[in-house]
Amino acid sequence: MKNLKKAALAVLLLSISFVGNAQQRIAHVNSNEIMQKMDDYKIAELVLDSLTKSLKAEITSYQVELQKKQEAYSLMDKAKTSDAMRLMKEKELTDLDQRINEFAQNAQTDMQNKQAELLEPIQKKLQKAIEQVAKEKGYNYVMDDQALLVKPEADDISASVKVKLGISVPAPVPAPAPNPAPKK
Repeated sequence: MKNLKKAALAVLLLSISFVGNAQQRIAHVNSNEIMQKMDDYKIAELVLDSLTKSLKAEITSYQVELQKKQEAYSLMDKAKTSDAMRLMKEKELTDLDQRINEFAQNAQTDMQNKQAELLEPIQKKLQKAIEQVAKEKGYNYVMDDQALLVKPEADDISASVKVKLGISVPAPVPAPAPNPAPKK
């Protein structure tokens, strides 16, 4: 009798936990695709591309300067040049090379900081839209598509999030009607 009561209690607790879990709704969204379609993201990409081109051009000009100085040094008549002058030219080349490397490192850091600065408000805007759509549709959890191996289309809220953000969503294309089997 005691075991029967324990078994009944276990079944009751298990069924209560299943009922509780059944009320939890989970949706999924493709945040990368949505972000890439946002106008703010496209503008950020243009700004970052422009900055990248500018920094690359500056690095290239420094490298051209270094190359010219290296060529001038290699053409220098070492026999007629004093050791002090030769050492001074070598130090100048080493210093310029070091400055180029430091500039490249600083440029990379600046790019990362600028990217974070530009993307943070975009990510917040996307997050807010996802939260609003989840609340409107009664979802408790929203997972990114990248983390899912199996995902039912019915729980994909990507299109709703796009609409919330003002991104045009193409109308779904109806599936073609099946061809009737030929009669014999």
